[in-house]
Amino acid sequence: MESSYSLTEPKIRYFISMTLKECRQFKERNMNFIFNITMMLLFIATISGFLLYKYKGKLSYREIMEKNRQKQEYIISKLQQIAIEKNEETHDTITNLPTFERY
Repeated sequence: MESSYSLTEPKIRYFISMTLKECRQFKERNMNFIFNITMMLLFIATISGFLLYKYKGKLSYREIMEKNRQKQEYIISKLQQIAIEKNEETHDTITNLPTFERY
């Protein structure tokens, strides 16, 4: 005599397995939706950041002219400093005439 004992009824097993399948489908659907929304927001943020960087990165004509003027002033000031240092080193005037100092 072979008997198979079961702690649950077959209808309960079926109910539990179907409930677990539905839970799994619900979880997959919601996780996919959340993942897709997150990726879309990340994509939009990346594109927006890149476009904003490209837009803000370009200087206007006035800013370019101001930057060039500052470069020229810097170069001229450095040349003047070099000329003053050279003049102090050689103690020569343009004409190489002796200087008279009064005390």
